[in-house]
Amino acid sequence: MQHLILVHSIVGKTKRALAKVLSLIDGRRGVPVQIGVNLYKALVRPHMDYAMPVWANISDKDVSKLEEVQCQS
Repeated sequence: MQHLILVHSIVGKTKRALAKVLSLIDGRRGVPVQIGVNLYKALVRPHMDYAMPVWANISDKDVSKLEEVQCQS
């Protein structure tokens, strides 16, 4: 049960961080691509990197949730 709560937390934090970065990348009016990549690396990826130790101890369904949000990123 604790792993399930942790997975939902990681997915939520990752999606919120990704939404913030995507809101800044608005076609030609948004930030340059390199800044968007740097923001992704600084704000989004750490949530997934932190989650890596959890991946070994969760169900396939929860792994799929983490993989889905990782692909969206």
